[in-house]
Amino acid sequence: MVSSVSPVVNLVLLGETENPCSWPSGKVWSVKKSPEEVAGFIRRHAITDTADAWFFWDSEFGRPEPDSVLSLLSLPGDVWHAGLRLGLAGQPGLFSFVRPTWTLNRDPDPDIVSTSWRLSLRACLIRASVLRSMEAFRQDFESLEAAALEMGYRFIRNGVILRHVPWLINEQPSVTPEKMPFFDEVLFVFYAARRKWTYWALGNALAAGYATFPDVFRALRKLRGVAPQSEPSPFMRSPCDEKIDASRYRVSVLIPTLDRYEFLRKLLDQLRNQTVSPLEIIVVDQTAIARRANLVEEYKDLPLKLLYLDRAGQCSARNTGLAVASGDYILFLDDDDEVSSDLIQAHLSTMQRFQVPVSSGIAIDKAPAPASDHLQYVCCSDVFPTGNTLILRSVLEPSGLFDLAYDCGDHEDGDLGMRIYLTGVLMLLNPSIQVLHHHAPTGGLRTHGANVITYKQTRTNLLTRRQPSPTLIYLWKRYFTPLNVKHQLRHSTLGTFFYQGNRIGKIVKILVGILALPQTLWRIKKNAGLADQLLKHFPQFPILRSLDPSQQEVEEDALIRTDLLSGSG
Repeated sequence: MVSSVSPVVNLVLLGETENPCSWPSGKVWSVKKSPEEVAGFIRRHAITDTADAWFFWDSEFGRPEPDSVLSLLSLPGDVWHAGLRLGLAGQPGLFSFVRPTWTLNRDPDPDIVSTSWRLSLRACLIRASVLRSMEAFRQDFESLEAAALEMGYRFIRNGVILRHVPWLINEQPSVTPEKMPFFDEVLFVFYAARRKWTYWALGNALAAGYATFPDVFRALRKLRGVAPQSEPSPFMRSPCDEKIDASRYRVSVLIPTLDRYEFLRKLLDQLRNQTVSPLEIIVVDQTAIARRANLVEEYKDLPLKLLYLDRAGQCSARNTGLAVASGDYILFLDDDDEVSSDLIQAHLSTMQRFQVPVSSGIAIDKAPAPASDHLQYVCCSDVFPTGNTLILRSVLEPSGLFDLAYDCGDHEDGDLGMRIYLTGVLMLLNPSIQVLHHHAPTGGLRTHGANVITYKQTRTNLLTRRQPSPTLIYLWKRYFTPLNVKHQLRHSTLGTFFYQGNRIGKIVKILVGILALPQTLWRIKKNAGLADQLLKHFPQFPILRSLDPSQQEVEEDALIRTDLLSGSG
């Protein structure tokens, strides 16, 4: 039963004003535009007041519209703001030396509703529960914008859902943000990534001409007096146990497979026992003709659609399956996953509770997931794992399907996820929704010789090095600036020296990295060249069409192939 009581939203006017405007939804305050004043105000009032939300508004923008602000509370999210519209895209610049190709560091169009942590308090609505449970505002910044950016980044990294809403400001504001003090950028990086990465960022900023020697020298002197902050507690929510009407949801399960029948059979057995039964299970089999199994005969009790491709490719396989899928929702799985009986139900429960069209879970190497995993809370997703994601089918219509540049390579899921994110779609990651991923030793991407070394392997094995593949560099070059790509390649080189273990192991890893450095640099340069070749011919991805299921056909001419990766090794 929906309550008829209107929510209480307090208005905080930023800036000097003698005549605060009327505000029918709650109390009105006026606060100076300084981090110290805002931080003090939040401590004194926002923590103890019984309001449902707080609306921060720059008094220079005139009178805000109460109805528009209140309407946001019925939308998905915890924080709504107009930071990108107010010119904060790409800020602070120094942060790009630390996380140059992070998905959420690539800003969507400032004129669309989207996910963004780059908030500005000049137009920002925050649920009171967020301010009460999170460390809200740090007052040691010189500028209000830098303090708000740090708060936004901390929020999104700890489970707060932030949405950029450009129509919070009806007209393009004439007031633009002032240039951020350089030390504010340094302080942001220090709080976001700690001291070692701050030194790394300053060194690279100096080399790139982003900062001068006096800038860096002064920043280092001031930084000596700053104490590191403890890791903030996440914004915890009650478990997702929404009751759902299973009859409302038509779910197509899509599984590409290649030489993994042993694993696939176990997965199909588990899909048989789902608490929410799938409408159909589409298996796209790329196994060589001589070794193919007739799974339809083995699983007559399942709604199984079996498609065959004579030329293997993970993107063309998934695109083929999507072309014939008739469900309103698509569940992406890998053929070497093991799933719980409530997997589909858990995804649907998350989608229903948070009003989102994309729900992703995580893949674990052993069950249950270790307690030390840092992801223990629902959050805005910066990944799109095709081994455990449920998506509303219509979301794929504006984004397009899988880019065939990745057909025999890796990170095709990251590319599609990036395109979906840039359309403004809210994607959530719920780490409690888990699949057991076996990383099968044969079949799959290993058939193509693609990069299958995991981050964990390179950090725990003394001789293993993980260099970016041609398709990963292609992804970076597609969505980020040349400078960002350059810095990410430096990160990749630096990563070959890291080891998670005892001191002796760390020393050995560094020595191995030094000896292998010429080969590492050569391989990265070669893969970057292959990525440039891919950029000449791609992207190529089909557009999802709404067809009557009886008329859907697999079009052979859509299965475009590439041999550009044959020399990638």
